Amino acid sequence: SSTGAGVMYCGYTKEEVAAAVDEAARAGKGVAVHAHGGPAIDISLETGVFSIEHGALLSPAQIEAVARTGAWVVLTMTLILHDDGLMKVDGQNPAIRERILLGREKLGETVRRMIQAGVRLAVGTDALHGRLTWEAEYLVQFGMRPLDAITCATRSGAEVCGVLDETGTLEVGKSADIIAVEGDPSAHIAVLRRVRLVMKHGERYDTLSPQ
Repeated sequence: SSTGAGVMYCGYTKEEVAAAVDEAARAGKGVAVHAHGGPAIDISLETGVFSIEHGALLSPAQIEAVARTGAWVVLTMTLILHDDGLMKVDGQNPAIRERILLGREKLGETVRRMIQAGVRLAVGTDALHGRLTWEAEYLVQFGMRPLDAITCATRSGAEVCGVLDETGTLEVGKSADIIAVEGDPSAHIAVLRRVRLVMKHGERYDTLSPQ
């Protein structure tokens, strides 16, 4: 189910989404949908999708339904809230600009409601690669504890992608994917930008400059 550029437009019928969910289940997989709100969310929940990508315009009733079903919501807040996101790419188009402003107006309260309802949240960046720390900062801004925001960006992301047995947490037998930052992110989430050490599969890489 896809909202497409229309934000509230549903690109597939309920029967089509149900068929996709059924076929994915046969292969032991889940279905991820691109949806911000409206009927696309309703269809997604009714058919048993695994995750909703974006979800910026979920209604209070839809938030409660997501919490009941256990579906994931993968937020991409920077895409909407930061001027380097959609506003930079499509902001000159009056129709798209209007939708971006609508998203900015609604997103904070939507995320707060999802946190309070216990929705399973992870975060992504869409096309804003390298900006995952901003997503964690927005989560804290909207009421989440810093450690929970870090979990959304690490363990939860790995679980959504189906690689939790390989990475996402520091455990024996998993890939040693580690960063070290300057400061305590459990007290000040923004220090996640101050990366001083990167390890991938246990191999140390050069330190990075702050974002």
